[in-house]
Amino acid sequence: MQALPHPAFVVDTGGLIYGLNREAENLLGRRHPDRLQDLLSTPAEPCLKRLRAMTRSNIPRLLRLELPGQLPMIFHGRLLRAARNGDPALVLLVADNASAILGKFINLQYTQKKMARRLREDGRRHRELREEALRLKHLSETDPLTGLYNLRALEARVRRALSERPGRLGALVYVDLNDFKSVNDRYGHETGDLLLKAVSRKLTFPPQSKVITARIGGDEFALWMPDLSPGAGPQMVLGLRARVGLPYQIADGKGRTAELRLGVAIGVAFTPREADSYEALRRLADKRMYDDKPNRASRAPVAI
Repeated sequence: MQALPHPAFVVDTGGLIYGLNREAENLLGRRHPDRLQDLLSTPAEPCLKRLRAMTRSNIPRLLRLELPGQLPMIFHGRLLRAARNGDPALVLLVADNASAILGKFINLQYTQKKMARRLREDGRRHRELREEALRLKHLSETDPLTGLYNLRALEARVRRALSERPGRLGALVYVDLNDFKSVNDRYGHETGDLLLKAVSRKLTFPPQSKVITARIGGDEFALWMPDLSPGAGPQMVLGLRARVGLPYQIADGKGRTAELRLGVAIGVAFTPREADSYEALRRLADKRMYDDKPNRASRAPVAI
């Protein structure tokens, strides 16, 4: 052992040190514990388990030791004496020439577990960031009161529909509740908000219809209706008036229940016949909606 140029130990499977060379003494100092596990800065059981495995074969194995104040070191372990007559098996541990480098990487099982843990953590963090991004995107695109799309989201979807399928039939529909301010003035804003939510449900279509509904102002709504032809426009407008015009039950502020009917002004612009851009559709639908208001001024909210 003294002739070996690298630190060397003779230990039994319990970690008791039977001998060490000068290089090992220089590494540990002349006053050192009698047991290998007392030298380690890591849990001893994995080391002892590895020592016991070395006694079951003459094939050299590697052992990684972390000593206080030292870089992790790799030792070649070989069975020196098998257990016999009650004496424990002895193992010779000799430091590898490249231990300073290999010590950082040789414990593959530990490295794999550490990498797997980091991948799981990265995956969890990625999912959290993705969910947060989706949540923020949803908040940026929806009206907080009704849950419908807002004006920004509607514009983006109409522009995309027009660019993806130029010349496709479709209609941009603007809907405004007539004299809705009187509802807030008479019944309060809380009742007004409940009515707006109810109207938003009436203007919401099944997903398979591909109709996009948005709240674009206080009491203004807009719908994008793909594949709607000008010939079907009048029937569609009648249907919307009927949907929104159904009576709503509200509290009149005195603890009594009342029914209210809402009138609406509607403007429709068709693509590609009348316009082929979002800006042109918006201007035309908005103008026709306001043109519709004087004709239906008498259809302000009516208590039944």
